[in-house]
Amino acid sequence: MVDSTLGVDYKYAYCHALLDGVIDTITIYSMVAPQAKIVCFPPKVDSTPFLPIVLSFIKANPSTEPRIAALDIVAAMQRSYPCPK
Repeated sequence: MVDSTLGVDYKYAYCHALLDGVIDTITIYSMVAPQAKIVCFPPKVDSTPFLPIVLSFIKANPSTEPRIAALDIVAAMQRSYPCPK
């Protein structure tokens, strides 16, 4: 849905806000409990590629069940930025 008065695509803004919130949570969790790090982002990673990564993950893993967006985001990030074992 586009609001012509603001020029904002709310679905796109919602996706980015949700994605940024989950990424921030992953980052903070990694700082507080580094031994339990679940995603290893490269230094100074830019969030630009994250939305296409998540959308590709969702398309590659269809589900007939309702999805929990945060779990899909975490799973997509784990596949794209795995931590060394």
